[in-house]
Amino acid sequence: LAGMIGALPEDPPRVLRVWEDEELEALCDPWLQAEADSMLFWSHGLHGDVAALLPEDGGPHPSLEEFLWSLDTLQSRTIRLDQQEGEPAVRALVPLLDMLNHKP
Repeated sequence: LAGMIGALPEDPPRVLRVWEDEELEALCDPWLQAEADSMLFWSHGLHGDVAALLPEDGGPHPSLEEFLWSLDTLQSRTIRLDQQEGEPAVRALVPLLDMLNHKP
C-alpha cells in the first residue's frame, strides 16, 4: 500500500473547491461559483462524518488536510459510469486507466 500511495502526486489536483474567488469570478458563471462553495462545505462536512465513524482506539484520525488530499486525489482518478435509464450514475476507480497517464 505504501508503494501505491508513494506513486501518487504530493500536490492534489486543483479541483473547483480550491479555486480562489478571483479565478471563479473570471469564469463569469454564478452556478460554478455556487458549486465550488457547495463542494467546500460538503468536503469539510464529510471529513467530520468519516471521523465520527472511526474508532477512538484505532490510531490517529486523518487531519482535514490529509483527508482533503485523499478525497481530491481519489475523485480526480475516478470515471463516471452511466447506468440504465432511471438509475443514478456511479463513479468508479479503474486502476488500469489511471496508469495510462504515468511515466514508466
